[in-house]
Amino acid sequence: MPSQFMKDFKIKSFDDDFLEVFYDKAISKSSFKEVSYSETFSEKIKIDFSAYNCVILLYDFNYNGFIKEKDNMKFYGTLDYEKN
Repeated sequence: MPSQFMKDFKIKSFDDDFLEVFYDKAISKSSFKEVSYSETFSEKIKIDFSAYNCVILLYDFNYNGFIKEKDNMKFYGTLDYEKN
């Protein structure tokens, strides 16, 4: 059953093994230290996330970014990363 996130962004499927979600009352660049592979991409983050409390990361997923924003969620883009 598709989640609201999938419905909103017209995502048909993705591999759950490559999904990571984190919550923090005040997200900052340092919040990303807790996620997989962050040492390979955190320096590339140029966005101020302070107005948000949740981040959804999809690894090895190609999203065209057709839908940029829906309700209280926003697509910020893609980043390259390296598997350790």
